[in-house]
Amino acid sequence: MKDEILEELWRAKDQIADETKGNTQVLFERLRNVKLTPSQRMVDRTSPRKPQHA
Repeated sequence: MKDEILEELWRAKDQIADETKGNTQVLFERLRNVKLTPSQRMVDRTSPRKPQHA
């Protein structure tokens, strides 16, 4: 069974590893420089949830 979410996560992980050349210090520095304002959210909790299909 194909899992598109996991595939997308692995692609993102690989892209970040390529951009930082596997250096965790570079990754941490990038993360420290990311500043979210209160209006920016990682997850939009205001939109209605879609029903999940089993």
